[in-house]
Amino acid sequence: MMKLTDKKYIKFLVFLCSALYFVSYMTRINYQAVLVEITKSLGVEKSAASLALTLSAISYGTGQLISGYLGDKFKPDKIILSGLVCTTLMNLLIPFCPSTGYMAVVWFINGFAQAMMWPPIVKIMT
Repeated sequence: MMKLTDKKYIKFLVFLCSALYFVSYMTRINYQAVLVEITKSLGVEKSAASLALTLSAISYGTGQLISGYLGDKFKPDKIILSGLVCTTLMNLLIPFCPSTGYMAVVWFINGFAQAMMWPPIVKIMT
């Protein structure tokens, strides 16, 4: 990888990474923000609806390791784009899940998609 020297490009890259952080953070916490409404509308216990958050945290943690490895094998921008596309799809799909089981699977995938962003960003920044 070549070293960046153009200050305008460096500022743009910092802006993009900040925007990516904001978007990924918002898509990671939006399920928790609507958890009360999910329990009311589906008539389930909070513990059942929270399973999706637990699985998301597990897949996010293990996904960090996997995407770090993938970042050494593939271009970081392709991994970041894949993660963004996947997390967008999962966030669009979650309202159509009929039960907490489906939500847990979708949010598990979302956690992994979120993890596909950070190791490649670190590689780009270094």
